[in-house]
Amino acid sequence: MVARTLILAVSLVNLAHGVWHLQPNGGAHMEVLWTGKKCRRVRVSTTGMNDLGIPVTGEECQQNCLASPTCEYAIYRFEGCTAFSSCRGETEIEPEGVTYVKVHGDGSTAAATTTAAATTTAAARTTAAATTTAAARTTAAATTTAAARTTAAATTTAAATTTAAATTTAAATTTAAATTTAAAATTAAATTAAPSDAATTQSSGGGSVPVLGKMVREFAKGQTCNVDEASTVIGSTSLPDLEACAEECLFDNGCRFADYTAATGMCRSLSGCSAQTASSDEVDVILTKIDQPSFNSPQWMMTCPVPVMTTECMSEADYDLAIQSVKDLFTGLPTHCDAADCPEADLGGCILRMAGHDFMDFSGGSGGADGCTDMDDGDNAGLPECLYRGEFNGQISVDDAYVQFCHKISLADFIVIAAEAVMSHLATENLKPSWESGFKEQFRYGRTTAFEGCEYSVGLLPNPANSCDDVQRVFVDNMGLSWGEAAALMGVHSLGRAAIENSGYDGWWSGPVMSKTFNNNYFISFFSKGWCPERNVNGCSDDDEAAGLCAKKNQWQLCDPDRDSPERSHEMMLDSDLCLAYTDGQGELLQAASDDCCAWQDTINEDFSMEAMLAQDDDMLCGVKCGTVLPNGRTLECHRYKHFGQGGMEAQLCCALEPERTDCGTPGHGKVRTGGPAVHEAKSFADDESVWQSEFLKAWQIATGNGFPNLQALQPSCEA
Repeated sequence: MVARTLILAVSLVNLAHGVWHLQPNGGAHMEVLWTGKKCRRVRVSTTGMNDLGIPVTGEECQQNCLASPTCEYAIYRFEGCTAFSSCRGETEIEPEGVTYVKVHGDGSTAAATTTAAATTTAAARTTAAATTTAAARTTAAATTTAAARTTAAATTTAAATTTAAATTTAAATTTAAATTTAAAATTAAATTAAPSDAATTQSSGGGSVPVLGKMVREFAKGQTCNVDEASTVIGSTSLPDLEACAEECLFDNGCRFADYTAATGMCRSLSGCSAQTASSDEVDVILTKIDQPSFNSPQWMMTCPVPVMTTECMSEADYDLAIQSVKDLFTGLPTHCDAADCPEADLGGCILRMAGHDFMDFSGGSGGADGCTDMDDGDNAGLPECLYRGEFNGQISVDDAYVQFCHKISLADFIVIAAEAVMSHLATENLKPSWESGFKEQFRYGRTTAFEGCEYSVGLLPNPANSCDDVQRVFVDNMGLSWGEAAALMGVHSLGRAAIENSGYDGWWSGPVMSKTFNNNYFISFFSKGWCPERNVNGCSDDDEAAGLCAKKNQWQLCDPDRDSPERSHEMMLDSDLCLAYTDGQGELLQAASDDCCAWQDTINEDFSMEAMLAQDDDMLCGVKCGTVLPNGRTLECHRYKHFGQGGMEAQLCCALEPERTDCGTPGHGKVRTGGPAVHEAKSFADDESVWQSEFLKAWQIATGNGFPNLQALQPSCEA
């Protein structure tokens, strides 16, 4: 990591309207753009900007941005500083967060957001003083570079030119043929009337940003658009790559299509593309602009300027590089892990949760691992942080890795890859090679990212309060898994924790320290610990629940005397976890809201031996090591089969904090001693991690392949 240093001498300067900035000795300076908001898109890693372990002040954050040639925006949050090369939209952060913009010596800004100091805006890609027509889209010799993409008061660069809404003519109307394409292109007439185009900028804090609400993606390969009465060329310029061409169209309200000729670098912005002609070069591309739907799907939040929707080819090397890019997100993360903080567990658990929420909406042939889930849905709270906003004060997200591959790997495929990278990276050391090879051998590419029309996903995720009823609905009935496979897949809960602010539940599934290791400890905890109900953990009042403002969340907490020790606090299980192995005392569905029983397992049942599983956990039973002399003078002698006195002592230990409770149902306890629908599979996973691994890989392939019958195996090479 780069040491934190003071690079430039600065002085505070007061501006009108309460806006202040840091003014270096000549050249550029920084100004406050927003408070409580940050740039949403196109983040770059800049030297000295993302040091996780080094807190900085707001002044130092600005100074580092001033010293970096690629930094144009700096976001300061919780003593952390993140660099952005440009700013394409905004998102809410905590009220104390500040976004600074670099203002160059000539008064221009790179992604061109105006400030109270009246800086000319290039984010809107037009200036009131010099709005240009399509015929005048040329760059004077003194125009600022494409890299800076700024507009002087009377000069518009080729990369930053737009026409006013009034310049759109009837001749620019897109025909119905282009309108009805799968790319969802709309007519130019509708474009000028659409809310996102009616006002190119919106005021926010100290400046303005484009109201984009758009994405540009590939429309056709090996073709160019015909120019006719329905397809007017708005602008034509030479640009370095396809992404620059996409950006050109994205920021131009009149542009609905763009075609890019690779050989010459020529980018044409067009009002429509009703007909196409085969190009002499198959790498030439037609792009289309798409209006953002009301559904807030992940693809809209990612920074990729021209994402592929379906992976056409993925080689083994491509897969390896993508896997490594996700593993690299963990580089530099603090490795400590305790009850309050475990960064590796939090990042890994969030990425796995994102993948699970993506594929768990499969039902009736729709949904599955298609990269589409409503990011505004309360069930997905917390996922934007690791997907695109950035965990740990906005510093690390999947988007940082995805943007390196988005031109060839679909987001739907990449989310699966990201989860596989997390699991293999955080796996038990001796099983890492088999996890890596297992995932790679069975990985199949070709998932198509769904970026709109995914409303069907709302309400399809399992509700933990519905216990194993929802496990059956989602995993068994909808996804086609067996109960053993469903239980194996639930083993992802070995990583991470539940947080009240996200789900309403609170705690670690495998204990704080163990929660950063992808292993079978989740299943061991089913049986080696005692569990009792913990009700209304989120503090929802009766009045608020009656008004529909919240729902009381109930879970299972430890019942043994060591429950509140720093090393174990705060461990928990959900109804949908423990129901796999336990029933209530009567053999019915286990639910913490209503069941007053203790879920535990003794070691005296030879037909349900716990020797193998306890051996993997240092022979710990309910927080006490086997062989320990207890305060009553008796020794905890585990595995004394059919020794009922020993069993009674274990019961007093495992359910010590709530001894009045009856036993929940397992093969050894309760009035109906059958246990939950996957109790024997869960025990086999607890006994032998490799057994769980084998079943998990089978379940994972089914879960991530549902809805995509034509996926392909990794190729040796993708060279033509």
